Amino acid sequence: MKALILFLLICFSSTAFADVYKCKLAYGDVKYQAQPCSSVAVKQKVIPIKPQDPVQASEAALRFSVWQEELAKRERLEQLQEKQRQDELEKQAYMRAILAQQQAATVAPQAPVVINQYIPTSDEMMRKVLSEQRWRDLDREIRFDSSAP
Repeated sequence: MKALILFLLICFSSTAFADVYKCKLAYGDVKYQAQPCSSVAVKQKVIPIKPQDPVQASEAALRFSVWQEELAKRERLEQLQEKQRQDELEKQAYMRAILAQQQAATVAPQAPVVINQYIPTSDEMMRKVLSEQRWRDLDREIRFDSSAP
């Protein structure tokens, strides 16, 4: 069905008749254009465009569509392969992390847990904080007194 529509479009499409002018510019560059060369450029020659044969056009369109399908398949295959590579790399990284954790666990034994550790009461903590504040205040007073003449 697609081929029939494509063939009909090619058959009923109008062909373009135009001339292409090859112009050599003053500084040596060559320029191709649809209009005649300007007076600055030197006219080299007119290149006629041949009308395209509808059969050849349909064959070319068919070859192009086949090429596009093959390209799309190749791109899908490359995307799939890339996804598989990424998955494999993630799996390897995960396995390396697990292995490193296992090695770290066997090399460095964990510190023993102290169960009967002394925990100070809130009153003892307050006394310690207050004594530290007294020492700071005393230190400030000494510094202030020593700075006086």
